[in-house]
Amino acid sequence: MSSYNISGKYYNDLTSLVKGEELTWMEIDLIKQILEPGSTLLDIGAGTGRHLIPLFQMGYKVYGIEESDLMLSFFESGKIPFDQLFLVSFWDFNKRGNFSNSFDLITLFWNTLNELDFTRRDLRKFMIKCKKLLKPNGKILINSDNPNNFDYKHLKYNASSVKDGKTITLFSSVKRFNPFRNLTVTEELIEVKDNNGKIIDKIYSNLKQRWWFKDEITQLAEDMGFRIKGHSIPLNNEMYLELCL
Repeated sequence: MSSYNISGKYYNDLTSLVKGEELTWMEIDLIKQILEPGSTLLDIGAGTGRHLIPLFQMGYKVYGIEESDLMLSFFESGKIPFDQLFLVSFWDFNKRGNFSNSFDLITLFWNTLNELDFTRRDLRKFMIKCKKLLKPNGKILINSDNPNNFDYKHLKYNASSVKDGKTITLFSSVKRFNPFRNLTVTEELIEVKDNNGKIIDKIYSNLKQRWWFKDEITQLAEDMGFRIKGHSIPLNNEMYLELCL
């Protein structure tokens, strides 16, 4: 089972601490700079629709891929037709998934690429698949944490959110690091307390990520015929790479 299916019911509460509404709208504005309304977009790792639902309401033709059915259930409030949403594991998309639609833009936000491609071979296959899905002037927008800016090998943090009298806390800590593959396995604990401080829920999950540097992505993308354009957003120092055919 996907770790996001395990933690899905608290996903929005925890996401808001790291990817707040202001940042999300800045990312949507970036998409609007790249893509005109009415264009067709595929979001890989769509989550609960923080990008796709507003874009759909603005007139974009949106599609989403998500490996958690619990995550996709949040799309009901956005009125996005379910035939435009695909419940597919990232592994299946990368290795075997077959999608016939032709897209103007493919997006991967918040380290989705790190969870999708663990080797250069994986990344190359992914880009080959994207080229087949994109229209002649199509683009890919990749967003991920910049591994040059923090100690991803020993990452440890916690964050809390209060909602309806409950305190929801995420504890996250890297447990294993593979220096040969630049890969981490992070143990995550979601702990929920009532207004009296009593623990009423605990959820454990593991997250595997391969940390990609900008130069690695750029070199491989250029070798495959993409032009690269970097973007920045004032609220963070993450990578936003636009790959253009």
